[in-house]
Amino acid sequence: MEVCSGELCSDVLECQKYMGLMYYKQADMEQAGEWYLRAAKKGDADALYGVASVRYVQGSFDGALQYFKEASRKGNIRALHWVGFMYQKGYGASQDLDLARKYYRESAKHGYLVAEHALLSFVFQKGRFLEKLKTIPRLISLMFKATIITYKNADDERLSDLRTLGRLINSPQKRSATDKGSA
Repeated sequence: MEVCSGELCSDVLECQKYMGLMYYKQADMEQAGEWYLRAAKKGDADALYGVASVRYVQGSFDGALQYFKEASRKGNIRALHWVGFMYQKGYGASQDLDLARKYYRESAKHGYLVAEHALLSFVFQKGRFLEKLKTIPRLISLMFKATIITYKNADDERLSDLRTLGRLINSPQKRSATDKGSA
């Protein structure tokens, strides 16, 4: 961290993202947000995702949604999923299940397993018995893929949000679409 925070490297994009990640892992959201924001100003999709993640943890759902959308427009597949999640839950915007499905489908199309799981969850929550029955092979296939990926690399980003969602899915309080948190 010393090298990246020093005067010589502090303007280097990769160092800024690294510093953001390190502070995020230490739960120092103030510093994480500052470093990610510096990198995000350069238009980097992963840095935009980092800013969004910090905003989400801080409870600024409007700001998080804005940054997740921008990251997804720049190609961050995980951000597509998180936009869907926020529309599904009504965090930072009015709840819109059709829009949530749209973002989940786009993320799943790029192989993001958490988004595939979210789409299957819609069927199991709202679908008829025959629809649920038809999804069982997809669910088994998804579980098989997840098992293989975990075996090869437990830190694979296609699965990483499963742990995060497990911790956060019910923790934040729903905010209105007019939440004006820091963005």
